[in-house]
Amino acid sequence: MLSALERQAEIAQTTQSAGHVSVSQLSSHFNVTPETIRRDLKALEKRGRLVRVHGGAVSVSPNHNVEMEYDSNTMVNIDKKKRIAAAAWNRLQQLPQLNAITIDSGTTTLEFVRALASGGKTSHTSSMTMITNSLPVANLTTDYGLTGVHLVGGRIRPITRAIVGDQTVRELQQLRADVAVLGANGLSLNHGCSTPDPSEAAVKAAMVQSAHKVMVLCDSTKFKKDFLVTFAPLDSIDIVVTDSGVIPQHYEILESLGIEVVVA
Repeated sequence: MLSALERQAEIAQTTQSAGHVSVSQLSSHFNVTPETIRRDLKALEKRGRLVRVHGGAVSVSPNHNVEMEYDSNTMVNIDKKKRIAAAAWNRLQQLPQLNAITIDSGTTTLEFVRALASGGKTSHTSSMTMITNSLPVANLTTDYGLTGVHLVGGRIRPITRAIVGDQTVRELQQLRADVAVLGANGLSLNHGCSTPDPSEAAVKAAMVQSAHKVMVLCDSTKFKKDFLVTFAPLDSIDIVVTDSGVIPQHYEILESLGIEVVVA
């Protein structure tokens, strides 16, 4: 039987290669109780080897060709996402004009909509049009009774619950928004914002091109990462909302490029 350290080393390696693991699968594989696996995951998280989520864990640096399932991703860095979302909405309310915004699909942008909606009706939310390609965002706005929500057409990507495709891109190209609110899988100084899937990148790029301002919501774990497709070079971004985990040098470089950095 493996020692605790040997078992944890194998769990860390499996999580890194697969992107995510479940308590039930690990318990069966190692023939130990779920409580033992939960203790292993807690110990590995403390050492920075993985991030615990409901029912299992995900890699802290997933393979750039593997996307995390939507339900797993919702709980990763959730506190950071909520702080970023609240700071983003506070910043947007300071803009002189906010008649229409585009909101892409993602777990941080979902928290943004929650922050927007939970504040109750304001002069902005009462008259603002929200355009999105996200099924969870559309559902959430319905739950809060928000009006003026436009869900673009296209095909559904189950893994991210996003609407994508040529129809989606064409529709967004015909629309104009004051601000595009976007998430990103990675943000690097060399390649800007990127994501693993070309179809989602095309939709994000269309949102960037159709908006007067571009706001990117990106927690510190996504900095210095590049994925398959760049959808927003740095010179197309106006505001980055992140957390205090980003090193000061990165703030300074972004600001030197004319990008406003909001730290949640």
